[in-house]
Amino acid sequence: MRFMQFTPTEKATRWGFISTVGVAWLSFILVLGLALLAVLRHDQKPVDVYRDINRVAKAQFFAQNFFLVWAAGTSGADDANSSGGDTQKLSGDAQKLATMMAGPGAPTLNSNPFTVLYINTTDVQVTPENDKTEWEWTVGATIARSGSTVRTYYLVTLIEAGGSFKALQLPRPINPKDRNFTVAPHYTVGADPKSPLGTQVAGFMSAYYATDPTSEATKQPRSLGTFVTSNFTDTAIAASPYTTITVKSIMLAKGDVEIARAQPGDTVHALVTAKASASDSTFNTINAALNLTLSNNKMWLIDGFESPIKFGAVSYK
Repeated sequence: MRFMQFTPTEKATRWGFISTVGVAWLSFILVLGLALLAVLRHDQKPVDVYRDINRVAKAQFFAQNFFLVWAAGTSGADDANSSGGDTQKLSGDAQKLATMMAGPGAPTLNSNPFTVLYINTTDVQVTPENDKTEWEWTVGATIARSGSTVRTYYLVTLIEAGGSFKALQLPRPINPKDRNFTVAPHYTVGADPKSPLGTQVAGFMSAYYATDPTSEATKQPRSLGTFVTSNFTDTAIAASPYTTITVKSIMLAKGDVEIARAQPGDTVHALVTAKASASDSTFNTINAALNLTLSNNKMWLIDGFESPIKFGAVSYK
């Protein structure tokens, strides 16, 4: 019996080769993906967020407490002769400071220590080393000095081992690392608080921020209806501590249309400064960045609070 010999065409041969290569690559990618997934599922451990938060809180508390004992602690009667020596002879804050340090002894503390008015941590660097961790906390402190106050920054370095902490060195004064800068104003064109725009702004500020003292015991906020557009979705402040609002200045954005030439539909952006008072001697100075639109009957209405607030050029020192 004779068999017919089949010879594939050049096109069929080419497509067969491409199909073979494609299947091979697809198989390789699939195997690689499954292998990677298996490795990730095997090695990846869930993050214990609460444990990490607790560690940071404990380290921060220790750093602040250590700083306070060092800066504002008082010495005992015999502490002056025990610096760097026998910690058994220390008492009070000096003994506590010695137990918080990794090295032996403790510095002599003051009989009239500094008054620390406020402290907070502003930065931290964490360096793990095997089963131990080094923490470098930047602590900012406001300290009373000769009738005035000074804001100083200190580096507090700790070591964590077995869930406990020790200080590796006494707090070291440092310069803050934050880069200082200035911001040019965006709202630079003054508007008269007694102008029609100023009158509307003053009415809105009183209606939004002040509570009418002549209202019932619930002291309901005033109505905003005559001062805002339909786009304004906020409601007046409930339970406000202020009874009067006095607008001190209104500054408009430089690129806004001139108030005298504004036409219905035009919008301006204003930064308002006002005195929010509960009495003549009890008040806050507040700001409000507002968008205002000129209505068809040529009344300025508040369209909403400007967010984000605009600002000018930033210059680094």
